[in-house]
Amino acid sequence: MKIGKKQSAFAVGAFFVFALALVLTILEWTGSFTICSHPAWMFFFVLAAGLGVLLTVQGLLDKSPFFMMLAAILIVFALTYALIDWADIPWWVAVLADVVLVAVFVLLNFLRTGNKTEAIALNKYPEYKDYEQRKAEREEREKAEEENYVPPQIKSFKDEDK
Repeated sequence: MKIGKKQSAFAVGAFFVFALALVLTILEWTGSFTICSHPAWMFFFVLAAGLGVLLTVQGLLDKSPFFMMLAAILIVFALTYALIDWADIPWWVAVLADVVLVAVFVLLNFLRTGNKTEAIALNKYPEYKDYEQRKAEREEREKAEEENYVPPQIKSFKDEDK
């Protein structure tokens, strides 16, 4: 399987995000760089935020709703942690911020993939064929197969002796 330029760029970006998360976790563990309440949370925060941004970019470039929703989940995790741990706000404010963020991602999904969905719904694709066209093609194929059909020759045991 050949890896494309976008996939290799995403892999390199994911590697750098992982390396950054690991370095910041080690720095927080040693005590020279303290932001989060626990070093493991720093690792998950940086990993979720970094991969969320990478998946958002890939989702926008590929027009992929799957990558966009996966990015939304990761960024919601990072935002929730940041708001609760760093800003010391009540949990319900963080939930409201998460709902707004998910709504923004859903809106981006509809705006980015809207033409594709609309074209499918309105049958605007050039390769689209309605039922009558598919039925005519199927009947034409079956007729061609019947015309080209050669029945098998049945040989008896008596023919082999001669």
